[in-house]
Amino acid sequence: MVTRSFRIIAVSLAVVAPFYCGCTDLTEFEGTISAGVHVVSPADLSVVYTIPGIMGGRSLCAPESSGMILVATTEGTLLEFDSTTFELVDQHAVGQPSSAGYFDMVYCPIENKNSIYIIGALGAIIEIDLPEFSIVDEFSVGPSPVDLLIGNGRPYIYIADAISERVYEVHVITNGWSRMCQMRSSPVCMAADQNLDTILVGTLDGVDLLSTDGAGVIFRRTFKDTPPISAVTTIPQDTVLCAVFNFQSGDMVAVIRGYWPSGGPFRLWYGEVPVEGDTHFICASADGVHAYVLSYLGESVSRLISYNVTTFTVEDELDLPGYPMDLEVAADGYIFALTTE
Repeated sequence: MVTRSFRIIAVSLAVVAPFYCGCTDLTEFEGTISAGVHVVSPADLSVVYTIPGIMGGRSLCAPESSGMILVATTEGTLLEFDSTTFELVDQHAVGQPSSAGYFDMVYCPIENKNSIYIIGALGAIIEIDLPEFSIVDEFSVGPSPVDLLIGNGRPYIYIADAISERVYEVHVITNGWSRMCQMRSSPVCMAADQNLDTILVGTLDGVDLLSTDGAGVIFRRTFKDTPPISAVTTIPQDTVLCAVFNFQSGDMVAVIRGYWPSGGPFRLWYGEVPVEGDTHFICASADGVHAYVLSYLGESVSRLISYNVTTFTVEDELDLPGYPMDLEVAADGYIFALTTE
């Protein structure tokens, strides 16, 4: 998913009184926040159901064909909800409580695996087997992971780390890192394109492109004169990405069609539309047409918008109570927005 600017730091500032605030997602704060999952119809962005009262709700995931909605909490638990009735089925202990952990979760179906990876307490990466909910492994590659990305059909998970300013490539079988790339500044978000060999990385200073094809060095290209991005996602069934760009005039959602100039002046983005608020999350539907952006407007109000990546228009919007925590689209099209209560 992801978020940002930086992803979860603003939670401690906007929701609770912090006793420590660093420069990464590893931000500790007092108290346990309560969150809710809003189940939203993609047809008109209407709320069809709300799962309330999730103590410490921090991130969510809807694994393909699982019939589950998973919510990770700062209590070190993984809550399992039925994706049809939205009722709580079970809860599982996956680690020690941490107000700074459990803020990113990705599903890994490749290499005959059926597991999820999540950033846990103290920056550790936890692999959890589904449907047994047993902990397969727990490992670390950097001191402050901020984003996870499954390698889009390739047997790797990519981990962006803020303090080391690196992106690590980790093999999903051994969970050992095989390659890494030094970034020009702290990475914020990542997305892989459908060609399976490139990753777009948003950093504090701008946008970089990593070439991951082959077994050699991961090459990095910097896009000059391109504003930073705070959230980016892949549009399924296409070669298009969609991102929230942080222009000096304000944030905008736009499409990234390609990385190479084809004659004339080159710019990375097309079809930009203003996005209100900050602390953005973005995801895309399986129809290959719509991207959804969840942003914080202030005064405990979040806004969800539906952006058409073919017409470059905002088709619908919905205001939700609370601070944004995560955003996900299920295979059946439902949008899940996690916000504080």
